[in-house]
Amino acid sequence: MESQHCDACGKTGALNACSGCQNVWYCDRQCQRAAWPRHKGACATGAAMDFTVQLSMAKAGNQHGQFNVGLAYAQGRGRPKNDAKSAKWFALAAKAGHHEAEFHFGWCYERGAGVAQDYAKAAHWYSLAAEAGITMAQYELGNYYARGAGVPQDMRAAAHWYARAAAAGCAKAQHNLGCCYEMGTGGIDKDIDAAFLLYTKSAAVGHPDGMYDLGCCYGGGKGVPRDDVVAFSWFMKAAAAGCVGAQGSVGDCFAEGTGVVKDVTQATRWYSKASEGGDLGALFSLGLLCLDKEPQDVMGAVEWWRRAAAAGHEPAMIALVKLRDTVREHAGPPQPEKAAT
Repeated sequence: MESQHCDACGKTGALNACSGCQNVWYCDRQCQRAAWPRHKGACATGAAMDFTVQLSMAKAGNQHGQFNVGLAYAQGRGRPKNDAKSAKWFALAAKAGHHEAEFHFGWCYERGAGVAQDYAKAAHWYSLAAEAGITMAQYELGNYYARGAGVPQDMRAAAHWYARAAAAGCAKAQHNLGCCYEMGTGGIDKDIDAAFLLYTKSAAVGHPDGMYDLGCCYGGGKGVPRDDVVAFSWFMKAAAAGCVGAQGSVGDCFAEGTGVVKDVTQATRWYSKASEGGDLGALFSLGLLCLDKEPQDVMGAVEWWRRAAAAGHEPAMIALVKLRDTVREHAGPPQPEKAAT
């Protein structure tokens, strides 16, 4: 299983475990209160029980005990981590109608954890959990419809499930629904104001992509008056949280002096960080910085652009051809070889 996420909004990072059962995590008391109506049943059976008690309940057919044992094996809590046993107990609880187990069992199929990876089966279990109101299942099901993973691609269905999860406070879903509004996809009329509002909600709880796209709104004057300083501040927050696109944008701001004092050293640092995360545009920008030097570092630019071009970055391919032609022009026609004496 992946790192813990807030059971209410989906945020990862600094979270607190439920003091009752220690099985789920929350950002704060507000998120815990929001999730309590659907969590209280599982919490009551998991509270103050060690693994032996929960296993006894699970073997007796108690679905909450089965779910808790599945979590214990998934997280390596009370017993060594064991994906196969985790999937086994999640399956029993899910087939008995435990909705959080349905989500976790779907996650097992998505990741191939304890079972053979199967997106169609993952989508099936996510669907059951989503219909029952499990927020993260709604978000993941939206992703499945958006990508066409395990289900036919259907952006209307994706937007529907993002909207359900967003209404429940899922920051990731709020961001993705914001993208639907910004682009006018999923049967949603294009509405940049609605997108801005959703990005703001997502960013407010620290979702990296939400912070990045909120920065883009401020930087482009989309849904809000343009403010390069505010844009840069959101780019920095998103970049610090690991958003690769934001790292490249921070590099752009430092390179151009947009919203911050121009600083080529900082630009190089952030472009390099973005390139390590797979941002081909950052590789291209590193090449441009080489040509801005005095004197120009042509070979440095060539090295960065070759790396980008090898990964399929078309602007880098074009730049390499132009640079080669420029070098040839400055060099003049080839000199005739001297005759041997």
